[in-house]
Amino acid sequence: MPGKGRKQKTAHVGPDQTPSSRDMDAHEESTDDEEDTSNRAVLAAITALKGMTKPRDFIATLLKDALALNEQPMIDRAHRTLRQRPSPSEPPRPFVIRIHHYHVLEEILRKAATIKNLQYQGKTIRIFPDYPPTVVKRRALFNRARQVLRNQPDVRYGLLYPARLLVTHNGSQLSFTDPQKAEEYAERLTGSARPQMVEAM
Repeated sequence: MPGKGRKQKTAHVGPDQTPSSRDMDAHEESTDDEEDTSNRAVLAAITALKGMTKPRDFIATLLKDALALNEQPMIDRAHRTLRQRPSPSEPPRPFVIRIHHYHVLEEILRKAATIKNLQYQGKTIRIFPDYPPTVVKRRALFNRARQVLRNQPDVRYGLLYPARLLVTHNGSQLSFTDPQKAEEYAERLTGSARPQMVEAM
């Protein structure tokens, strides 16, 4: 188990990932127990892939080839998720993988997010972060602000781990841990505030 204070990050690989290239998720150092999951990733495919007898070697090759990495990433562990074994008509269980180097996982997630139809061996796969449920809920609270900021000129943003929205506009950078304040700022910045309800007389 990695020690406290070490930067970690997790990702999943599975079918049909289509995130915005402007909305890159990034992690930062975590000091709570959720950090222990943050260097993992999950790899899943719609149908079985050939060559899974040695998962770590196979997945390292898959990531290098599918994402055009300069070299194969170092993978500490790779194992199937613990859910019930699927029937022959269902997709195979995804893999949970732990990437050894934080910056390599950053690159993997960044590249995966820019490819709308990521494939390997002719099969669609997904790569996405493996967050604890509590973190997923906290990050989801920023969805409205991110939606407002998406595709805005001169605006870049990212959701830092575990749940902090970082917005850069014309060289100025702001950080939000309060989803409501982030939404209000995004609406002021883009002039897209929600219409107010008016009571009938």
